[in-house]
Order: sequence, then structure tokens, then C-alpha cells
Amino acid sequence: MALTKREAAIITAHTGILIGEMDSFKEYVDEILERPLLTHEIPNFENEIKERSKEDFIAITVTPDIEINDAYERGEKNNENF
Repeated sequence: MALTKREAAIITAHTGILIGEMDSFKEYVDEILERPLLTHEIPNFENEIKERSKEDFIAITVTPDIEINDAYERGEKNNENF
């Protein structure tokens, strides 16, 4: 499974669970808060970060896994990926 750095940052901002790189998350947070945020300030802004990232989080689109989609189209419904 692959995510862009931005998608990982958005998911981190909305869930509070760090996935991806801290630098990407920090860059995204600075962007949505419209100001540089010091790392030790993040817990104080947790609710605001979550709220401001909500629209971006909802906008992440799910694309079908090519391998699973190809197997389904070939009729391999017993494939372990389903």
C-alpha cells in the first residue's frame, strides 16, 4: 500500500497517529494553521489540527488495488486478497 507524503501527513493530523515522516506532518500542520508550530506545541493544538485537517482527510480518495482488481476481472474470486 502506498500513500503520498501529503496523504500520510493528513491522516496523521486527523487521527493523531504518526505515519510517514514527521517533517511532512509538521509542514502540513504549519500550512493548515497558517503559522509555524513548534513541535512541543502540537499537543496544545491537537483538536484544532484535527478539525482543520478534516476536509482534506475526507477528500482522500481510495483507488482499487491494481493486483486485486486484475484478479477479480480474471474471475479469480478465490484469490487470497479478497
